[in-house]
Amino acid sequence: MLAKTSFAALTAIVLGAELAAAAPAENSLAVPAADNVVPKTVWQVGDNGMALHLQSQLQCPATVGEFHRTRLNLYGPFGVDVSCDYQNTERDEITLYIALRPQEELAKQFDAAKAALVQRFANATPLPDSEQQTFTSAMNWSHVIYRLSGVAHTGLWMTKLGGWNVEYRATFSASRTDAALETMTMMTDTVQKTAGQHIAACQMLGPLQRNGRKIVNQSMFPALSISGTLTAKTARENTNPASAANWCVIRPFMDAGARFIFWRNAANQTGGIVERLTPLNENDPVTVFGIIDTAWPQMIKDGDFAGLLKTLKEIGVTRLSLGVEHFNDDILAANGRAHLSAEIYRAYEWAREVDFPQINIDLIAGMMGESEEHWRDTVGRALELEPDSVTIYQMELPYNTVISRDMIDKGLDSPIADWATKRRWLDYAYEQFQARGYRIASAYTLATTKKPCRFIYTDSLWHGGDMIGLGVSSFSHFDGVHFQNLSKFEDYVQALDSGQLPLWRALALTPKQRLIREMILQLKTGALDAAYFRRKFGVDVWREFQSAYERLSGEEMLRRDNGTIELTRRGLLQVDHLLSEFFEPELKTVRYA
Repeated sequence: MLAKTSFAALTAIVLGAELAAAAPAENSLAVPAADNVVPKTVWQVGDNGMALHLQSQLQCPATVGEFHRTRLNLYGPFGVDVSCDYQNTERDEITLYIALRPQEELAKQFDAAKAALVQRFANATPLPDSEQQTFTSAMNWSHVIYRLSGVAHTGLWMTKLGGWNVEYRATFSASRTDAALETMTMMTDTVQKTAGQHIAACQMLGPLQRNGRKIVNQSMFPALSISGTLTAKTARENTNPASAANWCVIRPFMDAGARFIFWRNAANQTGGIVERLTPLNENDPVTVFGIIDTAWPQMIKDGDFAGLLKTLKEIGVTRLSLGVEHFNDDILAANGRAHLSAEIYRAYEWAREVDFPQINIDLIAGMMGESEEHWRDTVGRALELEPDSVTIYQMELPYNTVISRDMIDKGLDSPIADWATKRRWLDYAYEQFQARGYRIASAYTLATTKKPCRFIYTDSLWHGGDMIGLGVSSFSHFDGVHFQNLSKFEDYVQALDSGQLPLWRALALTPKQRLIREMILQLKTGALDAAYFRRKFGVDVWREFQSAYERLSGEEMLRRDNGTIELTRRGLLQVDHLLSEFFEPELKTVRYA
């Protein structure tokens, strides 16, 4: 039952109360470090050569007019003071700077920049007012051009974008002044369309309404740390520079010698992840380190399941899976399920009203009391709902269930259908859904072809990704360690109440076991690409497991087509029973519950 109080967000990373203030940014004319280390947490360069500054969203193209970008620079410790160097074939130079200076007046910054320039070029003398020139721009620029010699000029242009200073420093031949100014006009157009629009959106941020609950129980910190680390790993594997456009720099700071930036989400200020923290590590391309606070004001009262679904969507849930299992009330009751068919239809209607991007329903073939007629009726009812995807499991009796214990202790026969029958029923469901335009996405799942359906579970976890399982007997995989939670509910709850993680057993995988794990998981999709394993593990999987593959091929469970190993329909229907062929001998008899 849902609690009568509101569901509030949790603070997922707790920082010390005293954080060192950010050091002042260096003057934009400072010389960058000799090694020119530019971490991916500051600059990201696309395939087209476009350089994106993540903190301001400034874009520096590879080429602007006749000028080509020669260098990306970083000043200071936080990535909020950067520049792009450009040069043409005549060796004229233009440098575009952007720096976060929210408390500093433009006039003082401009005077300081002029003083630094004159100190660097002792022979610099300002041109008369009548000879001063600037480029075309809707922005208000302070500017000055100096004469360095009879043929060389250098100049400064500076303006404000919110709390950011934007500056040009250009050195060029006097005869090519117009070309340099035209180039800065083009650069400024890009500045306005990138950093300008982003900074304007950030200026619209209002006070953040914090609806979360501060975590003070230190026993929860390990689990929260795992959550933050997984978020980081996901971001590292799915880096999308475009997604950074919504995030506004609020404050850089240092803590215990480590550099961080605190951000706010300009696109979503009332729900989902509204704040974040990023580390500035030269060798780490992570752009989302962890959830600082997720906040949503939605109140969920007892029985307000429609409100719960709405809140789940608002906080970023994109796929909803309903454990339908069956549509026959007698079968649901006989199998101890907590719902009946009327509740299935009601919940599904709510989910469609909320307009979840992807709705999946689960079915189980071979439950107690199942018959040919009941199963065909359930498949038909599932088709009437037109879910985005359907996941169909074959009923199993894990070792730790009451029914399994009774079978062992009392010598009873199994009350569920045999494997041949369950596979026939699953095959029937395949045929019916495929006839209605669904495709087989894995040994368990069919997906509509009317719209894209993503399966992050298979796309990520089955390709080496990490997952933390919640609940009794659930499995997890984290950083090469496979582990399982306690199998008894009482023990599980007792561990949680005592502030301990409810872990039962674990196995740190060897390199070969990691290979086997990914290979058998990808076989569940119906096919695997041998080239993937050669690239990642340096192993030809057919040759490594040749005896097992040839035996299964001889039994018409799979076939080999060039670099693809593909399960036949017969193999797909019983893939779970085939996978032990690839286990190491000492693991073939280990039970999973």
